[in-house]
Amino acid sequence: MQKGSTISHRKMEGGGNPVNQISRMEEINKIKGRNGIEERKWTKGVEERKWTNGVEERNGTYERKGVEENKRNDYRTYHFQVKEKLFYGITGMGIVSVLGSVFYHSWMGVLLLLWILPLYMKQKGKELCEKRKNHISQQFKEAIMTVAVNLRAGYSIENAFRESYQDSVLLFGKESDICQELAVIIKGLHNNVNLEALLYDFGRRSDVDTIKDFAEIFQIAKRMGGDLNRIIQDTVTVICEKIQVNNEIMTLLSAKKYEQKIMNLIPIFIVLYIRTTSPGFFDPLYHNPLGVIVMSICLGLYGVAYYLAQKITDIKI
Repeated sequence: MQKGSTISHRKMEGGGNPVNQISRMEEINKIKGRNGIEERKWTKGVEERKWTNGVEERNGTYERKGVEENKRNDYRTYHFQVKEKLFYGITGMGIVSVLGSVFYHSWMGVLLLLWILPLYMKQKGKELCEKRKNHISQQFKEAIMTVAVNLRAGYSIENAFRESYQDSVLLFGKESDICQELAVIIKGLHNNVNLEALLYDFGRRSDVDTIKDFAEIFQIAKRMGGDLNRIIQDTVTVICEKIQVNNEIMTLLSAKKYEQKIMNLIPIFIVLYIRTTSPGFFDPLYHNPLGVIVMSICLGLYGVAYYLAQKITDIKI
């Protein structure tokens, strides 16, 4: 009798009445768990669950909230600051004005070449994005080297990352990208988020091959077991060698890239020099249909040469 009365009492507390269940159809309960936040949504008695730490995925929906999302630290795209937009916008307008003056000698030509400005901004954004990813790659190399040293000193893998944060602050400063990422990792570990999930998230946002490779190898080693410290140290050695080879290639190409930038300006200087020393020499090519066609073809060839030069000097390993 006591058991039956307890069951009846629990049914009444759980909302056994269907009316009470329908009134709570759209209720969303967020339960803070030890491995993230679990979001439950009740719709007509059907439970839909989304694990926000990336562990569970249902109904084709994937939402990552257990690991803190920071759009500012998304290295796949570059977001210009206001000063950068003004600087590169003025620079782009200067380039368009020079091209319009050299190839068409008319303000109408400048207006027709305004489509180059968004292309210039897009190209500059890619260059700054690659520069930032190169910086985070170099900083990550130093960070994982300190992690490997801490592992050899007897630290656990989680404590090794915590100690690596202190070393990175001394090397790069607290506001550096790698220190911010290590701070996110430490915060996630404090909230009992899996380290492999944190590293995977870092690799996904950074879009750097070395970081993604390390995250994948660490995840496999953590699941399969074995000598985790030995695997991590070997992986760190391989990654450091790869980054070092990439640095040597970039050093060898730096002079060639500088020469390529100078060669891009040579045709412009030649035209301006001839126009200055021999006034009227290019007049047959300006302000007439045939001359506009010829100069447009020259401008197209100049653009193709610039594009090929960029591709030749863009070497990745």
